[in-house]
Amino acid sequence: MSSYTLLPYTADNLANALSGNFSDNKSKTFTTSQEVKEKKHFAYFSEYLGMEDGVKAKTIVIEHEYISKDYLVDYAAYYASCFDDYPKKCNRIHFFSSEFDAEKFDEIILQSEKSDQNEENKVYQQFWDSYLGYIVAKPIPLRVIGKTVLKTYPKKDSDAERHYFGNRTYHINIFGNNIPIDSLAYLEQDGIVSVCATSAIWMMLQKASCNNYAILKTPSEITDEADIVGTHGERLFPNNGLSLNQISKSIFHSGLVTEIRTDKKINLTNSYLKRIVLAYSPIGIPILLIMQVPYKTKDNNAAHDFHAVTATGYKISKYNEAPPSEKISWRSDSITKIFVHDDGWGPFARLHFGEGESTLYNNWSEKFEPRQPVHLTDIVIPVYHKIRISYDNVEAIVNAVDKILWRIYKDNTTSNVSWDIKLNYSKEYKKQSKQFTTVLAKKIHLLPMPKYIWIADCYIAGILIFQILFDATDVATGMFGLNICFHNEEIKTQLHHSLQANPKFAEYFYHDSNQQFYNFLIRESSP
Repeated sequence: MSSYTLLPYTADNLANALSGNFSDNKSKTFTTSQEVKEKKHFAYFSEYLGMEDGVKAKTIVIEHEYISKDYLVDYAAYYASCFDDYPKKCNRIHFFSSEFDAEKFDEIILQSEKSDQNEENKVYQQFWDSYLGYIVAKPIPLRVIGKTVLKTYPKKDSDAERHYFGNRTYHINIFGNNIPIDSLAYLEQDGIVSVCATSAIWMMLQKASCNNYAILKTPSEITDEADIVGTHGERLFPNNGLSLNQISKSIFHSGLVTEIRTDKKINLTNSYLKRIVLAYSPIGIPILLIMQVPYKTKDNNAAHDFHAVTATGYKISKYNEAPPSEKISWRSDSITKIFVHDDGWGPFARLHFGEGESTLYNNWSEKFEPRQPVHLTDIVIPVYHKIRISYDNVEAIVNAVDKILWRIYKDNTTSNVSWDIKLNYSKEYKKQSKQFTTVLAKKIHLLPMPKYIWIADCYIAGILIFQILFDATDVATGMFGLNICFHNEEIKTQLHHSLQANPKFAEYFYHDSNQQFYNFLIRESSP
């Protein structure tokens, strides 16, 4: 048999490829194509790869006897010791948006990429530009979808932007051809060595491990490092899921620490979720969302169970300026969708916002009529341990500054003050500052900064008027304000005079260092 099989893309061919019907191993089939078609993942991938709203796949190339590192480690940890003879080699299914035959494919994979722009090289580039990514098909019962790397949806909207902060560049070797693709790897839980939380951590580490302080682990390693035994003393393999404590332990063993937001302590509204996603997105580490999703009971009623997904991106529309209001405005409220890797469905699944302040819908919701909402219970934010100031520390200061601005400008503006808060690398902020005025850019470039900073952007009528910089590596009980970069000198002068004339403004800072933050504002706004 050839080392690959080439087929036109159809739903039947996708199901057969995932089931292993084109594999060299014909001794036993662990999953039939009909069983594949009954999976939620098959419905999701059929739509994702489809011609209407998907990435428009036209051709499948099945690479036989592929060695998947993640599956191989899991195979050694569990499947190799089973009585049944599970294969250790997988199939890797590649997808293309162009049509071609085996003769053309053989010609392309033997061709070398050249630096010149001759006609032959253009054909080579055009061919690989149509590459959409791959799915690894594992030779185990039912949970067949292994490591998956697929291109994101093509851009369709002109009034909104998609930001995939969790993506990275993968260099995929296809029969000796190194093809880059921008994506984030996806993995279905196998229910044995991994469950939804394990898969969510694995998908997060795919991006976090691009930094030298985080370590990429296989699913079995992630589950094993969650704890020696389960929460109630049960064994880890097979397992029924990881607790919040075990999730944090496993992430810690991978070189990161976790910030936890739980509905037991704070109200996890849609607005708060949007603010958190936007705030931490610049450092590029995906965020874990723990939620209760609906499922059908034996008597066909709706019940809820805990589930973990990995937030990888968001879709944001143009911010609509609002009239003046005493209530603080967040530009992150323009986020219309969050994209998540959901191991129960597929990559870049959509998390929708309902009309209620905490109403969320996703693929699990659509199985019911009327659709059932999902309930966000916890947000797990993996960060580098030197990031000690959290979003909530910064938001408390911004809330106080917003109250001061309301008192100053409520009668002198037709537009509300709005805010963006983001965590970023100081080097990235300095790079972005080159678009500012020469004087301000020079000030920012010469300003000593820690590696990580929080930036609170303040807008009036859609115009950036100043940015408050915070030391993200400081201690929360101190005065962690770093600097204020004013983009409007008139407002800087007005703010300085108002602060000096109203010392009671210091009371707005509900913080141990309230007087220090008030003095910080006066100092930074002085001429």
